[in-house]
Amino acid sequence: MPIVYAALGATGGIFINNLNWYNRTKYAYRIAIDIQNGKDSIGSASYNKIYESLKQPFLQVPRVFRQSTCVPTGTILEKM
Repeated sequence: MPIVYAALGATGGIFINNLNWYNRTKYAYRIAIDIQNGKDSIGSASYNKIYESLKQPFLQVPRVFRQSTCVPTGTILEKM
């Protein structure tokens, strides 16, 4: 019988943990959309409510696409 209680407890704990992360991520996504649309900004009160580990994607600088590293030599694009 204790094995059944342990299984139910573990399942409940995983469910609650996933639900918490879902809500945190959903809120961060909503703020990200607001920032992108100009309705909010980084550093605002709503941004500061975002869970710390979810703030990292906001602060990363986008990488510049370099065509020279993606196009193999001898292709049609190189001859244009």
